[in-house]
Amino acid sequence: MTATCHHHDRRRPGVVLGIRSCPRRGAAVVVVLLVLSAALVLTYAVLNSQSTALQIQRNSGRTLEAKQVATSGMLAAIRRMHQTNWAGVETTFTGSYGTSGSYEVSFTTGDAQIVPGSAEDHHWPYRVTLLAKGSVTNPDHPTVKATYEIEAVVQLVPRGLSATPSEWSSITQHTLYQLSTDDCRLEVPISIKGPVRFQSGIQLITSNSIGDSSARTRYAGDLNLMRNAGYPDYRPFNNTVKFPYSMNDSSMRSFLQTQLGVSTSDVSLTSTSLPASFSAPTGYQLYAGGKVYSPQSLPSSVNGGTYEASPRTNPLGLFVRNGSVDLKNNTTIRGTLIATDQVNIDGTNVTLEAVNLESIEGASQPSRLPVIYARNLALNATSGATIRGATLVLQEFQSISGDQATMNVTFTGNVAARRIRLRGRNGWSNASWPLLMTLFNLQANLLNGIKYFPVYAHALGYQAVPVVTLQPETEQVTEHCPDVGQPIYVPRSSDPGLRWQLIRWTDGV
Repeated sequence: MTATCHHHDRRRPGVVLGIRSCPRRGAAVVVVLLVLSAALVLTYAVLNSQSTALQIQRNSGRTLEAKQVATSGMLAAIRRMHQTNWAGVETTFTGSYGTSGSYEVSFTTGDAQIVPGSAEDHHWPYRVTLLAKGSVTNPDHPTVKATYEIEAVVQLVPRGLSATPSEWSSITQHTLYQLSTDDCRLEVPISIKGPVRFQSGIQLITSNSIGDSSARTRYAGDLNLMRNAGYPDYRPFNNTVKFPYSMNDSSMRSFLQTQLGVSTSDVSLTSTSLPASFSAPTGYQLYAGGKVYSPQSLPSSVNGGTYEASPRTNPLGLFVRNGSVDLKNNTTIRGTLIATDQVNIDGTNVTLEAVNLESIEGASQPSRLPVIYARNLALNATSGATIRGATLVLQEFQSISGDQATMNVTFTGNVAARRIRLRGRNGWSNASWPLLMTLFNLQANLLNGIKYFPVYAHALGYQAVPVVTLQPETEQVTEHCPDVGQPIYVPRSSDPGLRWQLIRWTDGV
C-alpha cells in the first residue's frame, strides 16, 4: 500500500507545480535526526567525562606516588647525613623508587628563614636545607612525569671536637707554660697569677731590673709582706711554680719559696708536638662535608676598627696575617688572630677576645678557640691591651723595655711559648740600688717612714704596679686548639657519623 497525501488540486501561492509534498513525513525525519545527534553528543560527553575523570584519578595517584617517592628520598638523605660517607653540602643524593619513581635531594648550607643579624643568626652555618624532588613516570607516556617537592631543614648537633696537641691539656692547667728549654727571663714589675710551668733555667729579677743582691732580696720579700698588709699582690708569681730543679740551682728554689712565698715543684723535661712555624690556613670547615670558609686576611698594620666573626662568611672569626701584623690604637678583634710571623701589640686600647663555639651536647661549659696563634708575640713599650682567651706562641713571647707606666697589658687565659722574655722598665738597670737601699733603711725607722721597699722605690719613679699581668680565666670554658686544616666538629667515638636535628619539614614547596 502506498501512502498518499491528500491535497487540493487548485493552485495556490507557495506550491511548486508538478511536485507533491508531505510536511508530516519531513518533520518526523528531522526529529529522528535530532534525537540521534543528541544521543551521540551525550554519549561522547559521557565518554569524555569518564576519560577525564579516569585521567584525573591516574594523575592524582601519580602525584601521591611522587610524594611518597620524595618522602622516601628525603628520609634516605637525612639518614645518609648521619653516616661518614655523606658527600656533603652542594651535592645531590639520588635514588630510584619502584619501577617508575626516582628522587633527587640537594644539600645547601644555611636556612632561608633566618634573618641576618637576628638572634638566630649564629645557627645559620650549622644548618643545612634539603630539597627532595620525587618523580614518577607515566608508563603510557614516558615523557610525562608527576613530581613532588619536600623541603627540610636540619641543624648539626655537636657531639665531638677534633684532636688537640698532645700537651694541650697540660697547657690549659697553667697560666703560663713553657714549651721547650729555651730562655726564660722575667723582670718586675709583672704579675703571673695561677700555676706556671717552665722547662729551662729561670732568670727572675736579674741585674737588668735590680742590680744589687741585697736590694733584690728585700724587694721580693717585701712584695710578699705587702699582700698581707692591705696592698695588692704585686709578686711575679702567686701560685705553684713548676720547673726542672736540674736546670736551676738551689738558690732559685729558695728565692721563690722564702722571698716570694710560693711553692715549687720539680718537673721533668718534655718535648712539644707543636711546630716551630706554620703556613697560614686558606680555608676551614665546621664539620666534614660542610661549607669551606675563608679566613679574613689582615693588612700588615691594623689601625683601629672592629673585626669579628660573620655567621655566613667566617663563622669562627679567623683573622689571618701571612707574615707580621702591627695592632695599633683602638683595634678590636673578636675571634682568633693567626700570624705566621709576629704579632706586635703596638697601640693602646687594643682588645683581643676569643669567641665561644657551639656547645657540645651534654657539656657543662662552652668551648672556644685560642685568641692568638702566632710564631712570635711582642708587647711594645707603649702598648695597652686586654687579651682574653688562650694565647699560643710557637717561638718567642716578649715584652719590650720602655719607660715607666707606658705599658699596661692584661692576659686572661692560658699563655704558652717556647722562649719567654718579659723585660723590665728603662732606668732600673742604671739605678744605684745600694744607695736606694741605704736611703730606704734610714727613713724606714722614722715614725711616718715607708715600711716596704717596693713602695719606696715606686715613689722615686721605679714603678711597682705590674705592667704585664697574666691571670687565669674566671669563666667556665673549655679551651680548644684544633688543626684548622681539619673539621672542628667530629662524630663522637660511639657514633657512626655526625648527628642532626630536624628543625622544619615542609611538603609541597
